Amino acid sequence: MGLVRHFILLLLISGACLGFAAPDGQPRRAFEGKNVRIEFEGVVLERLSSPKIWSGGFATFQGIRYSVAKVISGPMKPGEHIVYHVLVGPPLCERDEPVLSYRIFKVGQRLRVKAERTPAGDYVGWEKANSVRILK
Repeated sequence: MGLVRHFILLLLISGACLGFAAPDGQPRRAFEGKNVRIEFEGVVLERLSSPKIWSGGFATFQGIRYSVAKVISGPMKPGEHIVYHVLVGPPLCERDEPVLSYRIFKVGQRLRVKAERTPAGDYVGWEKANSVRILK
């Protein structure tokens, strides 16, 4: 029975890597094409659920739904978009819990965000501390 479970898990992971499917709350992956950098100003509308696991052997993400008001650069249009941010630790994450910072990513907060659009069409936030800035 354990071998069957491992095989099914391998199929799911393989499909996610090819851009066909992704676990809930995780961006789709694609091997073809390049990521394109974007930068925008927007308001946090919703914090999607965290997988409650730190990134390590593989990347884990938590999605944030934004209302994008102003696109600074890159192929993005104003409107609602989900950006997946990597759970790698402070300052963008809480220190003791694998979730994005409650202070930075609170609903209603205005942010300037640097991210990339993947070939699969998802938006993934940069890992660097200066990739998200709180706006007044």
